[in-house]
Formats: sequence, C-alpha cells, structure tokens
Amino acid sequence: ARSAERHGEWMTAGQIYIQILENAPDKKDVIVSMGECYRRVGDYDRAIDAYNAALSRDGLFISAKEGKGRGVVYMKA
Repeated sequence: ARSAERHGEWMTAGQIYIQILENAPDKKDVIVSMGECYRRVGDYDRAIDAYNAALSRDGLFISAKEGKGRGVVYMKA
C-alpha cells in the first residue's frame, strides 16, 4: 500500500487497506491510512468516517485527529 501511495495510486492503496482491515478491523493506523486515501481522491465524507472510526477505537489517536482536521478543511475549501 505504501508503494502505491508513493506513486500517487490512492485507489489502489485504499483497496489494499480495505483488504488488510478485513483480517484486522481494529488496526487504527490502517484505518487512518485508508482515510488519507479517501481524502486524496476527494471523498471527504468517507475520509472523515474513517478518521472517526479510528477515534472510536482510541479517542486520543493523534493521526486520526489530524486527518479529520485536514478532511474538514478540504470540505470547506
């Protein structure tokens, strides 16, 4: 997934993260990475949903808070 991200292949990376989450649904770092993929392709609602899902697992997870903030900013731009 990281290789796909480095090449700007956000949809491919997102699909890989979805597959990972099928086997490990509580991996909050993967959930945030999936949110980043959604944000990069302009799907801000899904991105924020992903960040919220990570925060529901750990309300203090900084990466999720930062991602959610970026998603909200892009939605309002």
